[in-house]
Amino acid sequence: MGIKEYSRSERVADQIQREVAEIIAQELEDPRVQRVTVSGASVSKDLSNATLYVTLPADADVERALEGLNRACGFVRRRLGQRVHMRYVPRLRFSHDVTLERATRVGELIDAAKRGDRETGDAAGEDS
Repeated sequence: MGIKEYSRSERVADQIQREVAEIIAQELEDPRVQRVTVSGASVSKDLSNATLYVTLPADADVERALEGLNRACGFVRRRLGQRVHMRYVPRLRFSHDVTLERATRVGELIDAAKRGDRETGDAAGEDS
């Protein structure tokens, strides 16, 4: 009733997200991926492909980080296979998660619009 049932692919995605985040943090020594955060994961219905969404600090080079992650895909997939109990480990793909950046930008636009409204309101008050 009030409890949401999670599909198998959602449960697998959650587990893969946790495990890959640990593998990146603890086992990858590539300086390009040191400040990467795994913010989400999605897995295809047949569990053959997984997309991992990553966020980086504002000053990070996203292209270099993705390059480093994609070069390490084989290693990460092998380590993932040792950690999870699945017949087949999905192929991994890394993608930049722009959700936080978009939310920040929307917030900035709203703040700018509010400032503009106040300035317009102040100017209208002076004319009266």
